[in-house]
Amino acid sequence: MVSGPLERRAGPGFGNRSRRNPKPARLRRVSTHFRDATPLRRRLAITSQDHDAHADARPAECCGSAKRASGISRRGFLVGLGSAAALGSAALAAAAEKPAASPPADAGPQEAPRGPADFKLTRGKAEPGRTTRILLVTGQEHPAHKWQQTAPVLAEELSRDGRLLVDVSEEPRSLAAPQIGDYAALVLHFMNPKPLDMDAKGRENLRRFTEGGKGLVLVHFACGAFQEWPQFKDLVGRVWDPKLRGHDPRGKFRVEIAGEKHPITEDLKAFDADDELYTCLTGDRPIQVLAAAKSKVDGKDYPMAFVYAPGKGRVFQCLLGHDVKALQMPTVGELYRRGTAWAAGLAPVPQPKQ
Repeated sequence: MVSGPLERRAGPGFGNRSRRNPKPARLRRVSTHFRDATPLRRRLAITSQDHDAHADARPAECCGSAKRASGISRRGFLVGLGSAAALGSAALAAAAEKPAASPPADAGPQEAPRGPADFKLTRGKAEPGRTTRILLVTGQEHPAHKWQQTAPVLAEELSRDGRLLVDVSEEPRSLAAPQIGDYAALVLHFMNPKPLDMDAKGRENLRRFTEGGKGLVLVHFACGAFQEWPQFKDLVGRVWDPKLRGHDPRGKFRVEIAGEKHPITEDLKAFDADDELYTCLTGDRPIQVLAAAKSKVDGKDYPMAFVYAPGKGRVFQCLLGHDVKALQMPTVGELYRRGTAWAAGLAPVPQPKQ
């Protein structure tokens, strides 16, 4: 218990005081409020980065020594409140300087409801008569194949058929999205050197799409996609075998139309290609060859285009189309256009309106 000159100034709860000089009620309330404010200042001192040293201080130490606390004056109380306010301002300022949380990395651009979710699409131009939806999937390739140049050319060639509405996805993982079911056919224009970030459910999604009755088109080196998926060969009929010789040197060669009739090649004539003559396919599924070319290296005939029927589906695969020049050769674009329409369940050539 304190004594001496401080005894007369001590308020209720801080020690005995002389009955000759009772503290006014207003000051007693102030003293009570200050006792309540002491823990607040302690909390502010803990949260403020500028006052970490007070983190484990006892309440009395936040206001000074125990002896000074027993003789607090009104002026000291006001100073204490000012200090608490300053600490609160410092804490608020520190919070204000904290950078705002960045949006989720996978937020992605907002797209129209249709089409693979969470993946950017370039939408085809909707016009009267374009009712058959095609999804051209690109975005990865062997360094020798410039998909950024060939994909627009291929999309333009397919769009020459006024029945086809061609969307383009530059993300092969879009094949895992259930919304691919909105399309009549998928056109694979990619080769993934590394496995796609797509689990077994994604591959099953593609298999179910194709075997369930939809169309699948493979362009050039798409035969080399999904090297980590052995069953891909059963889905598309033939695939790239890296153990075989890849292709003849780039150059011109003659492409012959096969003798067996098919709606895709009806009325087409033999044509010249300026391309890579692929010699690297393997597989034992029953395919129907639509076009073939003779290698200048080994003298053997190799398929340049063929069809295959996995389950209820329709697969058209063409090995032509190394670059823009190859795609723009006469008849090559026509072959892809007809093959895509056939895979989508249409007549390969639009029929005249009656």
